[in-house]
Amino acid sequence: MNGLRSERFIEENMGLVHLCANRFKNRGIEYEDLCSAGSIGLIKAADAFDTERGVKFSTYAVPVILGEIKRLFRDGGAIKVSRSMRELSMRITRLKDKFQLEHGREPTISELCAISGENSEDIIEALEVSMPPISLTSSNSDGEDIQIDIAVEAPDNEMNDILSLRQAI
Repeated sequence: MNGLRSERFIEENMGLVHLCANRFKNRGIEYEDLCSAGSIGLIKAADAFDTERGVKFSTYAVPVILGEIKRLFRDGGAIKVSRSMRELSMRITRLKDKFQLEHGREPTISELCAISGENSEDIIEALEVSMPPISLTSSNSDGEDIQIDIAVEAPDNEMNDILSLRQAI
């Protein structure tokens, strides 16, 4: 019997995914994304596993799961960025660090443009690419999910201004 892909079998072996994902916690990628990549690895392992080889499934599956998780890091996380932009980001980051060591301060965008020969839009985008995404939900020390609120100006303030302006006219 080649391949063990069944919903029940996958659910029974999800512990392997969590075990592997825990090794990569707090490295810039959300735990759910790590588990998603690991689950893909688990499914691939279940599909390709050959029971006649004489090894336990876990022995075969763990390297496949780890490979999928490592691919997530190699590809740059959950947000896909082109290879050329990642390379530019690494180059700009190195130039920025070198400038900071030489001058004792962070370079301005125009200084990075002069050093690198790139335009300001590309440099800004490259610097943004190197920043990790901010999650609107995270877990506190008790494991409870907390939500981060983004302050947005209330629309009624603008409406009050418009109504006041109309009354004044």
